[in-house]
Amino acid sequence: MKTKLALILLSLVSLTTLTFGQAGVGSQGTPYIDYRNSKVDFGSFYIDRGVLTGTATGSSVLLSHATVAISSADLLALYSAPKLLVAAPGSGHSLAVVKVIFAITRTATVYVTGGGAAIIQYNSTTHGGGTQACDSTIAATVITGTAGLSNTIRNGAVISDSSATDNQGLYLSAATGDFTAGTGTAVADVWYAVN
Repeated sequence: MKTKLALILLSLVSLTTLTFGQAGVGSQGTPYIDYRNSKVDFGSFYIDRGVLTGTATGSSVLLSHATVAISSADLLALYSAPKLLVAAPGSGHSLAVVKVIFAITRTATVYVTGGGAAIIQYNSTTHGGGTQACDSTIAATVITGTAGLSNTIRNGAVISDSSATDNQGLYLSAATGDFTAGTGTAVADVWYAVN
């Protein structure tokens, strides 16, 4: 009985460590593996940086993840040509944004303000005119800052009227104008569910 209980407890500890990650050294000098910032694949689903993603049972998708490269030309034209992040899911369905990580690598040729804040929005409406999909905009200074890497994280917005999001794609736009001059690249990581 004690052996079975010990095995059950060991299984729970191992599963907890595998699922949530644990850094450090265990008893008898065995190092734990820290999975908090990695992708752990379980076959039908995976955990990516702490977010459960994929198909857990049958065809029930928990979360989907998209990584979108954003060129300098895309950044310079956000106001007049919003960048597609996630395609429309089809009639009768909406994208529910959980989290977006926007990472930009700026060069010595900085972007010049003109675009104002960047907005992650539903629909390809120009001029940042779509329904806001995240809890806040991305400050212009994230894009116009000095050379280097900058990451910003936004959570999904509370949407009261899903008719505004029905069969709408997810886009990155600028609120007040196109950014001018400047070079660099960005990546948007989007975690979402389809309702």
